[in-house]
Amino acid sequence: MAILERKDADKLAVLVANVAKLLVKNGAEIYRAEDTGRRMCEKYQNIEYINVYATYNLVMVSFSLNGEEFSTMRTFHGVEYNLSKVANINEFSRRFTTEGISVDEGIKAIENIYFENEEKMFRMSLYAALGSAFLIVNFKGGIQDFIITLIAAFIGELCFIRISKREIPIFINTIIGCFIASSICHLTMMLGFGTSINIVVMGSIMPFLPGVSFTNSVRDFLSGEVQSGLMALVQSLIIASGMALGVSSSFLLFS
Repeated sequence: MAILERKDADKLAVLVANVAKLLVKNGAEIYRAEDTGRRMCEKYQNIEYINVYATYNLVMVSFSLNGEEFSTMRTFHGVEYNLSKVANINEFSRRFTTEGISVDEGIKAIENIYFENEEKMFRMSLYAALGSAFLIVNFKGGIQDFIITLIAAFIGELCFIRISKREIPIFINTIIGCFIASSICHLTMMLGFGTSINIVVMGSIMPFLPGVSFTNSVRDFLSGEVQSGLMALVQSLIIASGMALGVSSSFLLFS
């Protein structure tokens, strides 16, 4: 195993904290972020007493190098659920622990992942809209319902992603996104398109379902991260409440 130099210890603490922060912020489970940070530190045989602690708004890292303590902390707000970045960070962490990547090279690699091209925003919205549109086929929606759901889900999800970049609370983002999507459904139905307002509204809000956060809460519970599991579960309930509020507001407006 590699030996860590004293001059690189602070940089390693920063690197591990940034990796754990990006994992949590982009939708990874808490135990995955903590385990990844520990494995990166364990690459160096002269590091002892490794501690990596993460929640959904805080990451702390500490370790001992030749009897000297090093630590750092990162705070953040909001979760973006970009699983592409999670996959890229996981791939980087595996290469970091198995290959001869230096700490400086690791910091540059994480910066590249953090600032990766945001043009994926359009594609993410399109894929979410396509999934929602094809889903309503199971509910016997027609071709007009398919088109309405595709357009409403795409615009609603795109607005949600762009608003989330301003670090507005996810509860407000969800209300706005669901209101926009369901309002588009109402407007198109008023113009004579579609067969069922219930079907198209149900399909258009599918991208907002808190599936990732709810799944993460279950996995955190199973891995013993009770506090993080409770936080993710509460967040799922808050998102679901925001969805209900956004949809009901549009029904009240157009009723």
